[in-house]
Amino acid sequence: MYYHMFGPTIGSLNVYTKNSALGQLKQVWQRSGNVGDFFERVDIQIFESQSFQVGIEG
Repeated sequence: MYYHMFGPTIGSLNVYTKNSALGQLKQVWQRSGNVGDFFERVDIQIFESQSFQVGIEG
């Protein structure tokens, strides 16, 4: 995933998984604040044994 977080008032970026059967939401990655004026790449490993959804909140 690529993200761009630049500026003094930048908030947070969160990535969650949601188990389709149980509906449980689990945060798998989070970044806050100014990271710089460029696109950053992050690889997020997700370990789920059942079907799931991915949610991105910014």
